[in-house]
Parts: sequence; C-alpha cells; structure tokens
Amino acid sequence: MYGPFVVGLAVPEGPPLGSALVDKLDAFSSGVLLPTFITLVTLRTSLSDLVNMPSKNIFASAILIAVPFISKIVSSSLVALYCKMPLNDAIALGLIMSAKGVVDLATYSILKDLGEYFVAVIFVGGNDDQEALTLARRMTRNNNINLSIIRYLSKGREGSDMDDDVLDMKVLFDFKQKKIGQGNVTYIEKIVDDCSEMVWLLRSIANEYDLIIVGRRYKVKSSLISGLEEWSDVPELGIVLIFMLTHFFHFPLKRLGIPKLVSEIGVGLILGSSGLGGKYELFQKFLFPAASQGILGAFTTFGFMLFIFLNGVKMDPSMIRKTGMKAIAIGIVNLVAPVVVGGISMIGYSKYDPTGSGIDVAKKQRNHFGILLSHSISAFPVIAQLLKDLKILNSELGRLALSSAMIHQILVTSTTSLITLWFLTITFDYVLILYDLICIIVFVVLATFVIRPALKWVVQETPEGRPVKDLYVYVVILLFLASAVVAHIINLGVLIGPFIVGLAIPEGPPLGSAVVDKLEAFSSGLLLPTFMSIITLRASLSTLVNMPTNTIIFSTIPIVVTSVSKIVACALVALYFKMPLNDAIALGLIMSTKGEDLAVYSFAKDQGMMDQLNFTLSILATAVIATFVPFMVRLLYDPSRKYANYQKRNIMHSRLGGKLPILTCIHSSDNIVASVNLLDAFTPTTEYPIIVHALHLIELRGRASPIFISHQAQRRIISNISYSENVILAFKQFERNNWGAVSFQAFTAISPRKLMHEDICTLSLNVLASIIILPFHRKWGIDGSIEYEDHSLRTLNRSILERSPCSVGILIDSGHLGRSSSMASLVKTYSIVVIFLGGNDDQEALTLARRMTRNDNINLTIIRYLSKGRDNQGCSDMDDDVLDIKVLYDFKQNRIGRGKVTYIEKIVDDCSEMVWLLRSIANEYDLIIVGRRYKVESSLTSGLEEWSDVPELGVIGDLLASGDLRRRASVLVVQQQKTRRDNQRGNKLQIVLIFMLTHLFHFPLKRLGIPKLVSEIGAGLILGSSGLGGKYEMFQKFLFPAASQGILGAFAAFGYIIFMFLSGVKMDTGMIRKTGPKAIAIGVVNLVAPIVVGGVALSYSNYDPAGGTNVAKKQRNRFSILISHSGIQFPVIALLLKDLKILNSELGRLALSSSLINYILEIIMTSFVTLWFQTILVDYVLVLYNLLCWIVFVVLVIFVIRPSLRWVIRQTPEGRPVKDLYIYLVILLCLASAIFTHIINLGMLFGPFIVGLAVPEGPPLGSAVVDKLEAFSSGVLLPTFISIVTLKASLSTLINTSTMTIFVSVIPIVVTFVSKITACSLVALYCKMPLNDAIALGLIMSAKGVDLAYYGIAKDLGVIDQPNFALSVLATAVIAMFVPFTVRLLYDPNRKYASYQKRNIMHSRLGRKLPILTCIHSSDNIMATIKLLDVSTPTTENPIIVHALHLIELRGQASPIFISHQVQRRIASNISYSENVIHAFKKFERNNWGAVSAEAFTAISPRKLMHEDICTLALNVLASIIILPFHQKWGIDGSIEYEDQSLRTLNQSVLERSPCSVGILINRGHLERSNSMTSTVKAYFVAVIFLGGNDDQEALTLARRMTRNDNINLTVIRYLSKDHQGSVIDDDMFDIEVLCDFKQNRIGQGNVTYIEKVVNDCTEMVWLVKSIADEYDLILVGRRYKVESPLTSGLEEWSDVPELGAIGDLLVSSDLRRRASVLVVQQQKTMY
Repeated sequence: MYGPFVVGLAVPEGPPLGSALVDKLDAFSSGVLLPTFITLVTLRTSLSDLVNMPSKNIFASAILIAVPFISKIVSSSLVALYCKMPLNDAIALGLIMSAKGVVDLATYSILKDLGEYFVAVIFVGGNDDQEALTLARRMTRNNNINLSIIRYLSKGREGSDMDDDVLDMKVLFDFKQKKIGQGNVTYIEKIVDDCSEMVWLLRSIANEYDLIIVGRRYKVKSSLISGLEEWSDVPELGIVLIFMLTHFFHFPLKRLGIPKLVSEIGVGLILGSSGLGGKYELFQKFLFPAASQGILGAFTTFGFMLFIFLNGVKMDPSMIRKTGMKAIAIGIVNLVAPVVVGGISMIGYSKYDPTGSGIDVAKKQRNHFGILLSHSISAFPVIAQLLKDLKILNSELGRLALSSAMIHQILVTSTTSLITLWFLTITFDYVLILYDLICIIVFVVLATFVIRPALKWVVQETPEGRPVKDLYVYVVILLFLASAVVAHIINLGVLIGPFIVGLAIPEGPPLGSAVVDKLEAFSSGLLLPTFMSIITLRASLSTLVNMPTNTIIFSTIPIVVTSVSKIVACALVALYFKMPLNDAIALGLIMSTKGEDLAVYSFAKDQGMMDQLNFTLSILATAVIATFVPFMVRLLYDPSRKYANYQKRNIMHSRLGGKLPILTCIHSSDNIVASVNLLDAFTPTTEYPIIVHALHLIELRGRASPIFISHQAQRRIISNISYSENVILAFKQFERNNWGAVSFQAFTAISPRKLMHEDICTLSLNVLASIIILPFHRKWGIDGSIEYEDHSLRTLNRSILERSPCSVGILIDSGHLGRSSSMASLVKTYSIVVIFLGGNDDQEALTLARRMTRNDNINLTIIRYLSKGRDNQGCSDMDDDVLDIKVLYDFKQNRIGRGKVTYIEKIVDDCSEMVWLLRSIANEYDLIIVGRRYKVESSLTSGLEEWSDVPELGVIGDLLASGDLRRRASVLVVQQQKTRRDNQRGNKLQIVLIFMLTHLFHFPLKRLGIPKLVSEIGAGLILGSSGLGGKYEMFQKFLFPAASQGILGAFAAFGYIIFMFLSGVKMDTGMIRKTGPKAIAIGVVNLVAPIVVGGVALSYSNYDPAGGTNVAKKQRNRFSILISHSGIQFPVIALLLKDLKILNSELGRLALSSSLINYILEIIMTSFVTLWFQTILVDYVLVLYNLLCWIVFVVLVIFVIRPSLRWVIRQTPEGRPVKDLYIYLVILLCLASAIFTHIINLGMLFGPFIVGLAVPEGPPLGSAVVDKLEAFSSGVLLPTFISIVTLKASLSTLINTSTMTIFVSVIPIVVTFVSKITACSLVALYCKMPLNDAIALGLIMSAKGVDLAYYGIAKDLGVIDQPNFALSVLATAVIAMFVPFTVRLLYDPNRKYASYQKRNIMHSRLGRKLPILTCIHSSDNIMATIKLLDVSTPTTENPIIVHALHLIELRGQASPIFISHQVQRRIASNISYSENVIHAFKKFERNNWGAVSAEAFTAISPRKLMHEDICTLALNVLASIIILPFHQKWGIDGSIEYEDQSLRTLNQSVLERSPCSVGILINRGHLERSNSMTSTVKAYFVAVIFLGGNDDQEALTLARRMTRNDNINLTVIRYLSKDHQGSVIDDDMFDIEVLCDFKQNRIGQGNVTYIEKVVNDCTEMVWLVKSIADEYDLILVGRRYKVESPLTSGLEEWSDVPELGAIGDLLVSSDLRRRASVLVVQQQKTMY
C-alpha cells in the first residue's frame, strides 16, 4: 500500500496529468473495486458474537471506542475556539476530524487478523488430507483460533457421500460429531465444476486465513486438481509484459499508418508458442503456465465483455430507422455474399484431399464452416475505429460505411442468437430451450421498456451542460455485470447481455459519454490489447512449417474467398447506386476489414470448429488485412477532392440583389450573440437579403456514429435538439427582427473535433455559402485578459482555412461585440474600420464592409496604408494592382462622400511604424476588418511573420489579436476563397533519378569550371545502354520500359519546346538593327565556313574503311554530321558567356551579336531546306499551302500578337507585375504555335521560337514569363531532355567498330569545329582584334550544348547511324569541357584597366571639370547621391561632370543592354526605368548651371557582372572617382531595414578592379532628408578622420573641395599613436606634404578646423571614433587598403564589413545609433 501511495504523491496533482489519471481510474476504483473491498471486510463481522457476549464486556469495549472519539472532537474544538473560531464551526471541525471511512475499516481488519488466528483445512480426500484434519482437530481447544474445514466435491458427487472413501467418511463423521457446533469451528462443502473453478476458489481464500493446512495427496488423482502441479504465482507479470511490448511495437508502426491490432498480434506471436514460448519451455511455464490460463482468460474475458458493452453504448439504434436503401443493401450483402460464395466453394473443397492420406470429411466441413462464419463477420466497432483512424468518420463514405456496418452487426447478432438456440435444441431438452427463449424475450423487453426509459429519465433529470451523477454511472456498471451473469445463465454466453444493455443506454452526453469516459481508457488501453494478445498466444506458426504446402494453400482458399467476395459484393452494390469506382472499392475494403474478430476465431477453436492450422492462418490473415486495408483506402479515397472544382464562392463574386448565403459556426453559447451582432452589422435589407445557415458543432463523446441534423427536415431527433435550442431561438429571433431580409436554417453536427472540418466544408458546399464565419480559439474577459484558449478549435480553424470551398472569416470577439445589443437597435453609433493593404483577402474584406454602409448607425472607415516608395507621385493609384484599383475605385465612386463613410490613405515608412499605427487604432473602433493576406508579401509587413503567435490570422490579424494588446475592438479576419488546381502525374521515378544523378555529378564538376551539360550527358550515358541499362536488363525494363518511352519522349519534347520559346523571349530583336558589320561578318562566316570546308572535304571522302560499297549511306551520315555541327545556338553562347562572367564585356557583346545573326540565318535556312525537301517528297500544292500558312503565321505574329503584347505592357502600371492572366495567354500561344507549325510540317520548335521573339523582352512581360518557366525548364525539363537524348547513345557500338571507321567518322566533326574557329578568328583579326581575343571568339562561336537535339532528330530520321550519333554526343561533351577552359586562359577582361594610373582626385587638375561616376540602383540612392555631390561644392571655377549610371538587373532576356541617353533617346521601353534618374540629375545640373554637367547611362546586366559596366564606363569617361551606394539601408529610428548581399558583392568587385578611386556612401537617412547645401540656412558639419596613407590623402583632398561653401563646417581630425607625440619625423613624407598644403591654404578660414589627438591604444581609438558619430552630418574616412597602424591593430578581426576598412566598419556598426552618414574612400589602386 505504501509504495503506490508514495508514487501517487510524486504525480503532479491537477491538470493535465493528475486530473487525467483520476478521470480514467476513479470511476472504476470508487464504483467497483472500493465497494467490493469494503463489503469483503464487512463480511468478516458477526453480530451473533454480540448476542453471546456478556453485557459487561460489550460496555467496556464501547467505552474504549467512545473515549478516543469524544476526545478528538473536544480537543479539536478547543484548539479552534482558542484560534477565535465560532462555537458552531469549532464543533463542526471537531466532528469532521473524527470521521471514519475506508482506511479505518482496513485498519480494523488488520488488527483483527493480529488478534485472532484463522486456520483453514482444505479437504479433498485421501490419507494426507485425513492426517491434516486430525492435526487441525487439536487446535480447536484454543478459543482465539477459528478453524474452517472446507471440503471440495466434484459436480458428479453433489448431494451424496456414498461414493466417498470409507475412511474419509469415518474421519469427517467423527470430526463433525465432536467439533461442529463450537463457536470457533466451521464446516463448509462446495461443489466445483472443473479445474479452472478450483483455481479461482483457492485464490479467493488465500487472503482470508492466517494458516491453511492441506494434504500433499501423494499419488492421489482427482479431476479437481488435474494440472495444478504446473501452476505459477506470477500471472500479472505476463499482463504487464504484453502491455509494454504492445506499446513498444506500436510506437514506430503508427507512424506508418499501421493499426494497433498488428502490434497486439505480433506480441502474441512473439510470446506464444510461435516465438519465445515455444523455444524456451521455462519462459512459457514462468509467464504463461497452464494453470494461469484460467486467470488470464477470466481477466481478458471481462475486458472483452466491457468492450462489447461500450460498443453497445456508442451505437445509435435510431440510425437503423434513418438508414437508406443503399446502406441496408450493403450491410446485408456484406454478410450474405461471403456465406453464399463460401458455401458453394465448401461443396467441392471439403472432399478434396491435398495430401492423399485420407480425410475426415466431417472434420474438414466443420473447419470450413468455422472459417466461413468467422470471416463473414465485420464488427461495427472495428469499422468505426478504422474510419476514425483514417479521419473519414464523418465523410460521405464514412457515414455510409458506419450505417452499413450497423445493419451488418444487428444481423450478425440476431443470426448468432438463433444459431445458438438451434444448437441447444440438438443438445438439450426442448422444454429447457423454450424456457431459455422466454428468458431472452423477457430480458430484451426489460432492457427496451424498463431500463432504457429509466435511463432516459436520468438524462432528463440531469440539468443541461451538467455531468450525470456518479451514482447513475455505477448503476449502469452494475447492470452491465448483471446482464453478463443473466445471459450466461440462459446459455447465451457472457457477451450478448452486455451488448443489449449497452444499446439500452442513451448514447452521447450526459449518460452515455460519462460511462464511456469512465471505462474506455481502461478497456481499450489495457484489457482489450491483453485480450487480443492472449488469443494470439494460442496460434502456432510451427504448424505451418510442418504442414505440406498444398494443405496450407487449400486452407487459405476459404479465407481469400470470403474476403474477396465481401469486397466485390459491396463494391458492386455501391456501383449499382452510382458511386465512383474508387469510392466503391474503398467501401468494399472498409467493410472487409478485421480487428476484434479474433474473439470469434478463439470461440470457433474452443468449440472444435477450427483446427490449429486454420486458427493460425486466420490470425495471420487478420494482421495482413488490418495492414493492407488502411493503406489502400488512403490511396483510393480523398474526402477533400470534392472541393477542388468549386471557384468564385466569395462575397466579391456574389450577385447583388440575390441572397448572400453565410455559414456561421457555433461551438458554445458564448459565440451566439457575437455572431448574431456581426450578421446584423451586414445590414440585411429586402433589396440585399442574406440567408444564414447556423451550424451548431458538438464534440462526439460516448457514441461511435457522427450525427448531422437539419432542423428544417428533422424537427426532433432523440434528445439532440436540446443542445441546439439556444442557437435556434437566438437566430429565429434575429430572423423575426429582420423579417424579409434574413432567412435562417439551423443544423447540428456531432462529430470528433479533429474531423469537424468535414461537416463545415461539406455543408458550405451544399448550401453554396459565400463565406464561413468561425469563432476564434481564444476568449477574452471584461478586463481584456485572456480567459481560456481552445487549441483543438485552433486546429479546426486551420483545417478549414486550408480546405474551405468558399471565403472564410475568423471572428475575434474581444467581449464588446458579444455583449452589445443589436446593431439595428443601436442609438449610439458603431465604429467599424477596414485596413486595406492590397490583395485578394483585403478586397474581400472591403467588399464585405461595403454591405455595412446601408446602416446609418454604423460609421465605416477605410484606411489604406501605402509604403513610402509609393509616395513619389502623390500616392497615385497607378502603382497599385489593377484589381485593387478597381475595387477601391468602385467603392469610392459609390460610397465615399456619404456622411458615415470615410476613406483615409496613410504613407508608412517601415514595418515599425506600421505596428505603431495598428496598435494606435485598436481602441478607436468597435470592429476591425482585415484580410488574412494569404501569401501576399509587402514591405509594410516584412519580418513580422517571424514574430507571429497565430500565423493563421496573417500578420495584421495576429498583431490585433495579440494577448498583450488591451483593446475594445473585435476583429474579423477574412480570407478569400483559395483557388485549387490539380497536378498531373508523370513518370516521376525516372525524372527524379535523372535529376538526382545530374546534380550529383555537377556538384564536384562545377568547382572545376565544367558546365552542367557534361553532367547531363554523363547521367544519360550511365543510365542508358552504354551503362547500367545495357549491363542489367532488369534495370532497363524497370526504370525505362518500352511503354514509358512515349511518355518520357513527350515530356522531353515539351521541355525542348519551352526552351526554344524562352530562347526567343530572351532575344532582343532590336540588336539586329544595331549590329555592326564586324558582328554580321563573324555570324555569316561562322555558318558558311564549316559548310563550305566540310562540303569540300565530303566530296573527297568516298573512302570506305570497312570495304563496303554503300557510298550513299556513308555520305548521308557525314552530310548530317556536317550540317548538325555547323550550326550554333544563341542560348548556348549566352549561357557560356554568363558562366565565364564576360557577358557584358566587349568580347561577350560581340559574341552575342554574332551568334544572334548566325542563329537567325540558321533558322531561315532550316525552314527553306525543310520546305525544299517537302517538294521532293510530297505534292507541290501542299508545299505551297504550307508556305502560305507559314507566311500568314509570321505576319500574324509580327502585326497582331506583338502589338497586342505591347498593349499589355502599356496597360501595366510601371513597377507593378503583369497580370497572371496575360502570362497564361502567352504560354497558351506558345503551345498553340507548336501545334500549328507541326501541322504545316515545320516541326514543333519553329512556332514557339517565333512567338517567343514576339514577346517584348525584359520587364514586365518578358521577365515575368521567364521567371515563371525558367527554373522548371532549365532545372528539370531541359536536363531531362538532354539525358533522354543521350540514353540513345551506345558506346558499345564504338568498341565493335574498326579504328579506321571511327577515325574517318571523326574527320567531319573535327573539320567543322576547326573551320569555325579559324574562320571566326581570321575575321576578328581582320577587324584588328588582338590575337588572343580573336582565338577566344572563335572558340566561343564553336561551343556546343543543346545541339544534341539535332543529333537525336537526325538519328530518329535514319540519317545518322548509331556510331556517328555516339561520336557526336561524345564530341559535344569534349567541346563543352575544352572551350570554357581555353577561353579562360586566353581572355581576361580586367587587363584593360592595368595600364591606366593616376585616375584620382589628388591628381586631377584644379580649374578643370572633375569627372565623377555615380551608380544608382534604386530611387532610394538618388537624393543621397545628389546631396553628396552638392556638398562637394561645384563652382564655375572648379566644375564637375557627373556620369549617372542607372544599374538594372537583367531579367527575362539574354543580351545585356547599355544605353547612353545622350545618344539613344529611347530604346524600347527601357528609358522608363531611368526617367527618375535623368530628371533628378538634370534638375541638379540646372540648379548649378555652369558648375555641373550631367550625363545619364543605363546598364541592364546580371548583378554578378555589373562591375564590368561600371569599370568600363569609368575608363571611357576618364572618371576620377566612382560613388557606390552601400548595401544596407537604415530607417528613421536607426535600425537596419534591409541588406542586399548581391550589392555588397558588387561593391567588393568594383573595389578590386576599379581603374580610378572609389567612394562607398553609407547613407543613414540624414543626407536624403536634408535640404540642398547651396540653399540651406543651418550649418552642415563634415569631418575627415586622418590616420595616414593614400586613401586618407584622397579623402582629405575630396574634403578640401567642400570648404568653398560657407555653410559647411569642415573638421579634420588627425589621430596619432602615442609614439608619434611631438614628432613628425616618423610620418610618411607624403602625408606631411598633403597636410601642410591643406593647413596653409585652408586653416584659418572660419569654417575649417584642424585637430590632432594622441591615442594610447586601439581601445581608446574605438571610443574616440564612436564619440564623434553624432557630432557630424557626414564623416569622410579612407579605406586604408593594406595600411597597418597600431591604432587599428586587431580591429580587422572584429570587422563585419571588412571592405570598408577598420574605421569605416566601426562607423557603420549596427549597434552604433548615429545620425552621421559616412563616405569611405579608396584611392585608385596601382596595377602592375
């Protein structure tokens, strides 16, 4: 006792663990176990002892009891009075402290045991028992010894001593005569049925006596003690072991979806004779000895009785009345079909002898009949549990399966009862059978007309929402036990009675759920698993090992026949009722599932209807079916698919004037008032009515079947209506208050909380709801604090947001909405605000709010927040998404201007300000409506997602629902209906394997500069006939069977079509007009030279090394190689240049232009050659028709499609993405063009390429199309295509071909390759290019890539044989590796900067224009750059020339673009991107007329290669310094808004390569917000930090120019290390010279200050630099590249941004909040 008590103290009390344990065990303990214990203790009392005892002794004993009792009361009361408690309370406390109970009774029993000594003699007969009785006889002389003689008789000896041994009779007779009758001697006789009952009786007396005397009974046999020699004392250990192992195995298996039953069967097989029990006899005898089987059997039988009883409780008998014909038919067929089919198979099967050793036909038929009956049954609880595990319990299929299973279960129960009675008529007298039948009828009538009405009365007497009294629960448990006894007495077994009583109990709350809650955990968690494992212990797999295979096969046939017949029959019936095929098969599988049916197999085995072999096979079949069925059902049935095709179910698309269907969900009475008030705020009228579908959701407890009630169709369903009466009354009142404007329908759904989303989504689909209103999972109190959170409700809301077929609104009621009166009756105004940022969800919220404007008591405010970037044009709508604009415009036109509607636009700087604004309005309004903004990104909410507590509300909703925000406003978070699309499936395994291998090879090879094409070719060769596919035939058949080639080919062809289309999109057709003669000459020569040279070589190559005469075939092969190797592909060249990082270099631009010319010529030539071949093969008329179609197609593309697409661009606001609709139309045009050109015999590639050319390259349309398709095309489709083409290559053909043949075949490849390089190089040399550059250009123009497509087409047409195809593939791989490597050796784009020196400010001549190149990436950089230039104080004496370079990332096109806006006034649409830059710098030029000249340039190139444009332009304009923006942007509060790491990489590249000085401008926001320096009134403070070195000298020289402006105060601070104090001789002489010059010319002016400070060490230096950060507006520092100083020693190791130098990095540190901007200067680096 003390051990469990101490462990109990260790368990934390209260929820969740302590309360859960008490809830699970308390009812069974206090309701069954404890009363039994108290009764057993009381049984030991004898009132007759008081009658025979003297009165004096009784009085003395009573005094001993009364004195402690009274003393406890008095002493407790006195102490209480001393503590100043009232008299009555003190006495009550004393009485309480003297109370007695169960513990005291246990103490009395122990004390009694210590005072008296109880002895028992067990007498069965024989010499040993006689001797034991004689010994006990001597103990009777002691009055403190109570002796009991217990004689056990077998059932046949009842009522007669005649059969007893004579000596036994004599000894007993003598004892009875002399001892029986004394007060301390008792004689008992008991009749025992069998050994099991004997075991139970012996165990029952083990704790009643202090000494038990038994005879050894040496060599005396008796049926009562047969087998008891093997008894064990530890059967409980077996139960514990089963429990532990079951949960141990189930823990990993449940992750795979395998039910718990499989683990229970597995444990039984492991512990039984099939496993450890059969292998180790000691293990079997210790854990599961023969004698303990009775105890384990009784324990598990009780568990199965409890399971059957609880399933009766969970069943809803009323479902039988409501079941439709479909469910009845399936339920009947599910029982009849296997019985009929199995019976037919039984006729021939039972006479067949597979072993040939003779058969017992009767035994075989009995076994067959046992299998047939046991496997024909499908248990209702098994199906209910399966549906619950699959989470389809309340789906359409789940409800049908449950109804069918209930019909089936009732039929099985009825049939089993009748068969049992029929068997009894054969065995016993008809009179006894008639008596039992009458008893059964009486029992059923009693359960139906007495027990059920009585229990319904209990339910009616229980107040709604309150738990039923425990007394009634204990009465129900007592009825359960009594029913088992009664059913056993009338020969119906112990299971039918509990099941019938269970059916009589009203299911669900309060009684049914209370009973289930009390007993379910103990039953399903311990008793039932033990029962399943104990049954499985009896199976023996060894019988299968020792049995012939034929016998096992033929024993399996009945099991397979019954299972298959159930599946087929149910599926056919379902198909007859027009169910989908997948659903019908899934239903058949569900109805054939197995589980607790194991009990039926055990019963059949005990009755001799199933032998050991068939029992074991049935157990294994159950495990297989239990594993297989859930897996298959998951594959076949998806309940959410029915929502996929429903679109435009939202408020935006609802018809005005029609009824707006709204589904509102109610979980508790707390949700009613808030929901009604929200609906009232929608302001329904007769012109704009609404129809409200109120769904009351109740958690399924205490029943198995979910219930859905339509209160319009079912006016009263059992007692469930009571749960929804409040809901119905509230909404009916709302309907009456808005008569004609509101229609109302009520529904109730009782289902598991995890599956409620099915009820909600299905109902919304059926009633065509436009929006679902859900209550939030938190409830707030009056004081604004959170009262409780329901996490299961939160999970439900998430499921609905994910699956809903219409819009969804989550209502967060702060308490104000739920307590307010009706909107329609309000006297005061009700304030509502809509927060609008843009996107579908916000549009839906605004449309919903629009309905509220018809109520004069409602003040509606629309607040639109815009990011600061949108304020450039007066917050114009032009920058917004078109649909946002449309919705807002429509709202403004129809609503703004009314007194109750206000529209506000606010400009927000950043995320922090947005948070502050939202918090500020939380108490200004009664209701806030926001969009969830699902997958909508915005700079205003960027980063807030990471701090979200409730992400399903969206960023804004989560912020307003925050627990730390005390507000009065309720919130409605709206999500517009999500669009769903189905995905297509392909040969995923093949594609995935190609994808994985390609990237596996490319990962190490890309470090060596080898392009991805080589990895793709390698993957194809390995998987194809050259590798694994040729070596392992099974591999080839499994991964690339002949049937899949068509699908793969189509997939690959689609990939190449998309590639060609995107190649056309990326091309800039304007480049053709701008191409110079050099590029034209190279492009033409690159195509003509290999054809001419190869043709000449081909005319002389009639040699046949094999000695054959098939010259035509040989020439056709070589001609095909010549043509395929002569062409180049523009995208291949563009990709190569991009990989080499020379795309926007001089060589790269020339190569791109030349390849474009070559590609266009090649396509034209290919088209005409194709038409020419058609004239040879087909009719001229058809060719002419195709030619006309081709011309019409090209004209249509040029004069219709391209102008239309340009119109799309003009309709798209600048900076906004193009609508997805237009992108999908472009893709549709691509696919349609492929079909069209295929029809006119031009192939499927020509059309997409021409359409691609028609798409305007670059943003917004071209880049959008490329962004959508590029990743999938180049990442999946194209690699797959190349690998599939390479799969056709067979290197083994080269091994079997002679060396001379290979050599001759290689010649055309080498000739074309060399001729291309030579021809291009000669033309380049003629144009006076350097030799290295000329050769590099020739190599680039001979590169190969997706040209493999031509080889594949040529092979398919039969113009290239297998050896030449394999050689071409290998040649492509070799060229792809050789060309990049050689070009890197020959061409270095940085070398042009090496010979230019003294391009810096220090060496620029005074009085001449100072050339400055400033780089602009975004509009944020413009103002800060202009302010810096203004600070440099340009004058007519010292003018500057500003070259403003606007850098734009290359997207959606292959060719980089460089625009000089002085030469090219308008190039396509690119000028629009630089208009702001041009205007700003032109205005700066006008403001400083004569002192500033401004020139604008635009460079569109990849971000990684922009340094080439910057450095080249700096070189061409002879710039002295380049001004670069920093990669970080700061907000107003000093925090970092964002970082652009690609911009940082670009700055590092420019610092490394620049041909002049470089300055990096770190703008803290102060620069761009200040006024012009020339017009400012207040002083502007600039500081130069000087430590020494070239960079500091450059910074000082730049600052020197600023001193001409009187409004600028310049301070030069020179820091000296301690060793330099008072001496300058150690300083660099050039530093001294620069400083002296500065002091002489500038020091002494009023606005210039020079300071020298001596610094002890690095730490002091850090402190000094930080101390001046807030004293100046601009700080100039040198980068100090490779300059060492003791003042900065060690700081480099702590640098976050080392490219700024130690001082610069310190000034931009994120933890340093300062107002000063910083300019870090690097003087031009000398290159040698």
